[in-house]
Amino acid sequence: MMILKGILYYFLCLMIFGFSFSLAHKFIDNGNTMFLTILFIYLGCGLFLFKKIYKNLVTYNPTYATIDNMAMDKISNIALWFFKFPVLLFKLTLLKVL
Repeated sequence: MMILKGILYYFLCLMIFGFSFSLAHKFIDNGNTMFLTILFIYLGCGLFLFKKIYKNLVTYNPTYATIDNMAMDKISNIALWFFKFPVLLFKLTLLKVL
């Protein structure tokens, strides 16, 4: 059930990001303000997905749970959520099914 909820959260963040992108493009005239608004919403969606999905579905092996590995994993998942979370959810779904 948590994987399905994660997929729904991902699509919700995609819709929020797309909607905010179109609204920012339509209503904000200043390019810098538009970029910062879109960046803020993008990183906010990444942080939301990380807190809701990643912390509940992924556990670290104590041998490999070093500060460097965990920090790079967190930063990359928050910064690249648009690409990384579909892959993560697909892999977790395969592990659950098989």
